[in-house]
Amino acid sequence: MKIHLITIIGFVVLTSCNKKNTTPVSEPAPSPSVPTPTLVSNGTSNYDGLFEVLKLSSAFNGTYTQPSLGCKALLCSQTVSNEVLSNYIDMGKVKLNNITFSNQQTTFLGTTKYYYQDTTFTNFSMPYIWDISGSGSFAKTTFTSNTLFPTFNSAVIKDSLYKSKGLTISLSSLTGCDFVNVILLGPSGSSYLTNKLLAGSAPSISIAASELTGFTTGNGILTIQMMKDNIQTINGKKVNLRSGISFSNFSLKIVN
Repeated sequence: MKIHLITIIGFVVLTSCNKKNTTPVSEPAPSPSVPTPTLVSNGTSNYDGLFEVLKLSSAFNGTYTQPSLGCKALLCSQTVSNEVLSNYIDMGKVKLNNITFSNQQTTFLGTTKYYYQDTTFTNFSMPYIWDISGSGSFAKTTFTSNTLFPTFNSAVIKDSLYKSKGLTISLSSLTGCDFVNVILLGPSGSSYLTNKLLAGSAPSISIAASELTGFTTGNGILTIQMMKDNIQTINGKKVNLRSGISFSNFSLKIVN
């Protein structure tokens, strides 16, 4: 059963706790043996495993909070393309900077899926040192991520959305980003728009009026995520050492 990866990330926004912001250090240049990731038109990379640190900011009254961290790790049995994945597989124990992640293991129709997430609310700082105990699918290994975070001026994110006009948000202030993902939820779950993927070089986010016909008026939730990918070959797998920023407006006014 395929699951939209970024939709899962959106739920992390609801449960993250505040942590201190950290100063990123320079990303090391990849060695010549590291393959160039295959990019599609929206800027996303193809990969087998994801080790992610996401800075999450939320707004309930127009002002975004200081970012907290949402961190997760997963490995898939099939190559991830366009952020759609299936079959998370076992990696043993996963640690980040010596903190053990919770294994959110689930079984559905006889298939067990392994999804690792920090639930300790630790204030991680760079360098991010990942320690994997290993399993039959992925050997024991340790590696470091210094992937720089994108930067963006969140002040340009609008507080209102007009169904008759659609929505446009400038990305002119965005730097260091490979792709942007937009998630829009209508009032009380009346409708939703998920995984609207744009290349990091896109001039703006645009949601057409025709995409909003199923939405009712009221307060919705708009999440914009901006990701920087860093693909490395580890244990024969294409592993994505991702850093990202996320802005969620929980009081978006949707009007006619």
